[in-house]
Amino acid sequence: MREFSHREFWIFVMTMMHSSQRAQSLTKEQRVTIEEAIRAKHCQDISYQEWEEIELNIVKNRDKIQEGFMSLLGMALGKSQAKGIDVDSLKTLDDSFRHIIKNINIADLREVIQQSHTPQAPEILDLINEIEKLKKEKER
Repeated sequence: MREFSHREFWIFVMTMMHSSQRAQSLTKEQRVTIEEAIRAKHCQDISYQEWEEIELNIVKNRDKIQEGFMSLLGMALGKSQAKGIDVDSLKTLDDSFRHIIKNINIADLREVIQQSHTPQAPEILDLINEIEKLKKEKER
């Protein structure tokens, strides 16, 4: 098995630091200190400019994924028209969503959307309201 390059390893580190609940519970200064220690030990050839570029790309792509997730969820719930996605995939998504809906924390979902760089589009807020409505129906 091939080891990650320093750049690949650093992308992994930054992804973990942006997605780990434990890392997110730290202050920004604490996270940067940890990141710097890891960079100094494992990725000394990653410049601060590359660090910033990688971090910005992670944030940008995280937002794309969140937008895609919300879009697919809207299609699965019949709130938007399916484009380029086969019906069986949407059915699977819809079934799996309805199976896990009881575990969705609406307050956390709203917070994630508010903290993201995703525009606060009315359709996203409507979708969250629809998820909340379905969750209440499922709890009855």
